[in-house]
Amino acid sequence: MEHPILDIGCGDGHFASLLFEQPVECGIDLSISRLIRARDSGAYRDVKVADATRLPFEAGSFCTVFSNSVLEHIPDVDAVCREVARVLRPGGQLVFTVPSDRFGDFLFWPSVLRAVGLGPLAACYARAMNRVFVHRHTDGAETWRARLERAGLEMVVDRQIMPRPLHALWDLFMPFAALQLLTRRARCGWSYPLQRVLLHLAREPLTALLEQRGRPGANLVMVARKPTAGGMLAPSSRSTK
Repeated sequence: MEHPILDIGCGDGHFASLLFEQPVECGIDLSISRLIRARDSGAYRDVKVADATRLPFEAGSFCTVFSNSVLEHIPDVDAVCREVARVLRPGGQLVFTVPSDRFGDFLFWPSVLRAVGLGPLAACYARAMNRVFVHRHTDGAETWRARLERAGLEMVVDRQIMPRPLHALWDLFMPFAALQLLTRRARCGWSYPLQRVLLHLAREPLTALLEQRGRPGANLVMVARKPTAGGMLAPSSRSTK
């Protein structure tokens, strides 16, 4: 990703510190406590308390806007797309991840409930999970394409990730993730070492599942581009994976 970069919903900076080799120019979030941790992580040159629907930057300030699992939580996501288009330079890119329209269908417990004829209960579980994670948008790629185009951006890559087996595993082990969150909040020292051990043991099989391209997924990775002075990109330049 080309610098300068804006990270929307940067949180505590942990993800950026893993993803980017150089510090990101700016991260924004609504949580002051998370921004303090993000600042102290060294992953950002600057952090700001800011609303993504009203970005405090001049037009054309960034070459890349990045957002990991954030846009699905924002009610007025169309306003976010317009603001991203404004602060991007011509030819700049928006790179983001969001849950797809298959998020609920690929969960483990709804699959089990549907298999035993309890479809309505499966639908209730999926809705409850979306409420727990405050998902306001679980849309397919075409819905996102239309949304981005209304804002003046063209989607050039949309890739589905988290195929059904991996998403089902995520749902199955959700209670353990909740336990880890509780121990972290209690400041128990073993939570991070435990996380590292589990990630090491699961890295190879999970990576194999994640990289199975061409399969429907519970999440989307998308790249949209702001057109240059010459206008929108030609249809032949679009890449869908």
